[in-house]
Amino acid sequence: MERTTKVYSHFLRFWRQSSGISQEALSIELDISRKHLSFLETGRSLPSRHLTLEIAKTLQLQDRDTNNLLIAAGYAPDAMSSPKNNRGDLWRKKAITIMLKGLDPIPCFVRDRYGFILAVNRGWVDYSYRWLGNFIFESPLNIYQLLFDERGWDQFSSDSGELARQGLAGLKQELLLAPNMQGERLYQALLTSPLLQQKMSSCEQFDPPMNAYTLTLQKEDMAPQTNTAIVTTFTEDPVIEPRLLIETWFPRNYSFPCNSQELHKNTNLQHPLLYY
Repeated sequence: MERTTKVYSHFLRFWRQSSGISQEALSIELDISRKHLSFLETGRSLPSRHLTLEIAKTLQLQDRDTNNLLIAAGYAPDAMSSPKNNRGDLWRKKAITIMLKGLDPIPCFVRDRYGFILAVNRGWVDYSYRWLGNFIFESPLNIYQLLFDERGWDQFSSDSGELARQGLAGLKQELLLAPNMQGERLYQALLTSPLLQQKMSSCEQFDPPMNAYTLTLQKEDMAPQTNTAIVTTFTEDPVIEPRLLIETWFPRNYSFPCNSQELHKNTNLQHPLLYY
């Protein structure tokens, strides 16, 4: 507790002084006694969560700084929303496109925290279409649907039960941290899916979500193909900040239907989320 109060006192004093407001003026704005504010700044006491948010509001702190203040006071931070900046979005999209293109022919896509896919590379379109056909063109495209829908990867996999449990656990935790109506509708649809319920019932324990998973696929008379998927987060703090994730599939035998040069020459290879 002592370390928490000291950390918070340093944060509060720093932001009050940076805002150019006196203890007396701030205490009046917050409708608390100057003595109480002094105790907060000297580390003798901690504020309630409500008072912490009122202090941040009065000092006009941005979302990230408000969350730092909450953490310093010992409270969970609030989920942050994406900034509305068209120019920033444009350059972020260009950077993502360059990255995805550079990973060809390795299948790769960028998704948000709820699994909705925002951009794909040519390697992903080529590889996924060979297995799933027109299902990859449905909108909105979501990795959980692609994995667990009867038209998706599930039809070719015999080891997706535990992955389904991990996926649902991960999605639910994202919704608890940052509620989202579209994500909640997806979660409820997955939760009531008879196919998914059957998959999960065969698993004895509820393992936590992982940043890597394995999926073994077999189609018709083809030899089984095992993929290792690596999920990489794009933010400094993946819990509270708006984040993007890049998911990359690596076939264990590292064999691809086409190399990157062939993919880039194929003008018939198109997808609404393919931007190059």
